Amino acid sequence: MNTLIPYLIVDDEPLARARIRRLMDKQLRFVCVGEANSSASAKTVLDEMVVTLIFLDISMPGESGLTFATELRQRFPRIKIVFLTAHPEYALEAFDLHANGYLVKPLREDKLTALLMTIFPEVETISYHVGNELRHVQLADVLVAQADDKYTRITLKSGTDALVDISLKALMDKFPTHFVQIHRSTLVNRNDIAVLESQGHKHFVGLKSLSARYEVSRRAYSQLKALL
Repeated sequence: MNTLIPYLIVDDEPLARARIRRLMDKQLRFVCVGEANSSASAKTVLDEMVVTLIFLDISMPGESGLTFATELRQRFPRIKIVFLTAHPEYALEAFDLHANGYLVKPLREDKLTALLMTIFPEVETISYHVGNELRHVQLADVLVAQADDKYTRITLKSGTDALVDISLKALMDKFPTHFVQIHRSTLVNRNDIAVLESQGHKHFVGLKSLSARYEVSRRAYSQLKALL
């Protein structure tokens, strides 16, 4: 079963939040983990929940969505931000903040669906070389990614390893709903996590499809507990 993509709605207008929620209820890959009417209340949700996608109203009382987005980019560099606005002229400023997209109110279902497909393509693959042969593996078959000098070593469901010319950061940025970072040098497939355990002062995850255990940093431990 695929992990649902958690999203947060931040808009001071209750009717606007309700419309987003209704439209997103039709998007079966997504789950709403909270609604907020200001950046302050959004921060509370973000402190408690894992959020991959945030719908953010640009014009709100108090701290604006544009100002809040700057903070988000610093604190959660991998979060996907979609701005909501009744004023399309804000679009250029929004993209200066590295937004993943924007939607003009009132929201249209076709525009929302098209944007979500752009941000979260349904079928993903990773390419790697075996000698001179270029091979492709489905993302779902990639269980572990570990930094290996200038490359990244991926471990597949078959138990085989392959080197890919893409950094851990790039993998995490591209596939934020597939991987979870458990250590500075290790990502694992969040769908394959079987157990999170502690031994002494160290923490480890065990996977469903591999016998090996992987060390978890203290920083990542609390995030993993929230996921499991």
